[in-house]
Amino acid sequence: EKRVRDRLALLVPKDYQFNEYEKEIIDACNTAKHSHYHTDIEKEFILLMNLARINPVVLRSFITHRYDSSFWNQLPTIVLDPSRPVLKPSFGLHLSASVHAVKSGKRGTMGHQNINRRINTFNFYFKRGVYGENCHYSSSSHPLTHFLSLMKSKSHFKNIMNSEFNSVGVSFK
Repeated sequence: EKRVRDRLALLVPKDYQFNEYEKEIIDACNTAKHSHYHTDIEKEFILLMNLARINPVVLRSFITHRYDSSFWNQLPTIVLDPSRPVLKPSFGLHLSASVHAVKSGKRGTMGHQNINRRINTFNFYFKRGVYGENCHYSSSSHPLTHFLSLMKSKSHFKNIMNSEFNSVGVSFK
């Protein structure tokens, strides 16, 4: 019964009115809201990552009120770090992610093959520095499913919370 309830909570987000402070934080973290190349699902995934990076208390409220409090308990401890910027959407990184997702799906591969080539091909303005890639493979296209899975992985959690990262591209295929 609990498994069915959790699944329904993922499929049908609850309607909830956040307080003014929460709305302000959610709006500031919703950096992809005007990104025409991301789907609503991809935009919510970016919002979840940004809430984790900027304000774990509001993330908890968001997950609890939009979905179900049981999902919050699946996350590792998130420590507030004011040095983390919000992730801003990047069209080049989105293209990189999209190409990788399509090729991985067609080939049935998993991993980070040719990351440097993809980054260089689609991000000509990209300045060398710190960059990473988080891949999650699932038949589910729900942003919370992907977010929870990546946050439970130590290496992906480290990437998502890395204060040196400032841009993001997401593609669910």
